[in-house]
Amino acid sequence: MRYLKNELCRYTGKCKGKKCSWRMHASVMPNGVTYQVKTIKGKHCCKRLLDNPAATCSWIARKLFHDVKVEPNISVIDMSKILMRKFNLHKKHNTIWRQN
Repeated sequence: MRYLKNELCRYTGKCKGKKCSWRMHASVMPNGVTYQVKTIKGKHCCKRLLDNPAATCSWIARKLFHDVKVEPNISVIDMSKILMRKFNLHKKHNTIWRQN
């Protein structure tokens, strides 16, 4: 997704795909924390990517904290499987290893 407008009270973004016309607009909810999608225009014709650059090492560490606490000797492959199962997310093994 490419951000067109990213302000405190509203957000507009569009797909990065060159041939894709999909775009969305969202506004902040009264609680000031979450956003509500107001409009979606165009059809999203791109395939879904399983990698998310926002999923950083620290984000992965927070999400896998309880799994590692239960099984301290968990392998990187098993952590990768948990990320795929819970979040439909694929990250390189060295990114997952860094959080360990």
